[in-house]
Amino acid sequence: MARRKRRKKIEPIRFKKFAGNICERLPEDNLLDDLREGDYIIYWDNGSRVGKVQKNHRGYKHRWIKIYASVWNGHVLSRAKKIKPKKVKSGWRKVEDEQIN
Repeated sequence: MARRKRRKKIEPIRFKKFAGNICERLPEDNLLDDLREGDYIIYWDNGSRVGKVQKNHRGYKHRWIKIYASVWNGHVLSRAKKIKPKKVKSGWRKVEDEQIN
């Protein structure tokens, strides 16, 4: 009987760069309530995509997250849209310079 190798647990990435800004991962347990304007999210829409949060609507019955349109050289690549919270995979917030050191 062959022995199996025990796989090491991979820790999630703590820092990532979005639009030239170093961002820190938001905690997963209370992610949807923590999001605010200017944060970045990774969401699922026919593949993983990144968006910058414009508004986090936390209503009684309906919840959604509105993201900014992505523009490059004056051309709109994707329009602003509302995303359902269940599509959000992770959230990221810009790190201030004092927090890095």
